[in-house]
Amino acid sequence: TEESLESTERFIQSVRGLGSELVHPVVTPRFIPSCSMELLNGLGALADRYDCHVQSHISESLDEIAMVKSRYPHLKSDTTIFDTCGLLHDKTIMAHGVHLDDEDLRTLRQRGTSISHCPLSNFFFADGVLPTAKIVALGNKVALGTDVAGGYSPSMLNSMRNAVIAHQVTRNFAPIKSDELLDWRHAFHLATMGGAKALGIEGQVGTLEAGKSFDAVLLDAARGGIDVWDSDSSMHLLEKLINLGSEVNVAMVWVKGRLVHKQGEAVLIDDPVPLQAMEDTSSAPYTYGVC
Repeated sequence: TEESLESTERFIQSVRGLGSELVHPVVTPRFIPSCSMELLNGLGALADRYDCHVQSHISESLDEIAMVKSRYPHLKSDTTIFDTCGLLHDKTIMAHGVHLDDEDLRTLRQRGTSISHCPLSNFFFADGVLPTAKIVALGNKVALGTDVAGGYSPSMLNSMRNAVIAHQVTRNFAPIKSDELLDWRHAFHLATMGGAKALGIEGQVGTLEAGKSFDAVLLDAARGGIDVWDSDSSMHLLEKLINLGSEVNVAMVWVKGRLVHKQGEAVLIDDPVPLQAMEDTSSAPYTYGVC
């Protein structure tokens, strides 16, 4: 435990020493079953001392919950443990949360802690589906994730599609049908502004607005076999891209106004790239910029 805490502190100091605007240290207890209470308390203290973001997994599956209960029978839930150890605050993002109850969700709201919804991963092992629309309606912050190793795809487009499917699953099998809606537009919000709010950087990114960093992806709907028509509106194109798109449709990527990816080539340009660069795409009428 002592060695883990020392190496974590060195990592935080090393990353902070980079002086980067983009790369920040994140305190990451894997999940409660792999951490002792002493380690969790120490990580909470480090996160507080260095004002770091925290990420972990919470109430993700029935077997994980049973394992935690067997080790800490006197503590109610994952939420109780993380909170006791000082790991829940407005810079914390917790993945999954499929089995959080109303009391847990209230605690997360009070602490400003966000939930990262990983629908594809949840389908594989979570023994349930996150009731995303309900949780958003309660006022909890929810972003969209992929849990890379927990599913077959790291694509946020796939995650958006699976978020919609997961919502339909919860709605179809609910004892009382809900009027709560979660469609591709809501999934798009979770993947963009939802993520920005979860990280506490919604004033910098998440939408394409004057004064924010130009972090953007240019998607080309004419690539990859998607049918496009002259009558398609911008919203129709975006809907098609979210439901049918893949990495093939990614024409350009900007980070803080700098072009870092163009038509399959990795590039790094020192100076910010003007928006007119989008005119270089071969199928401009069918492109759509997203943040």
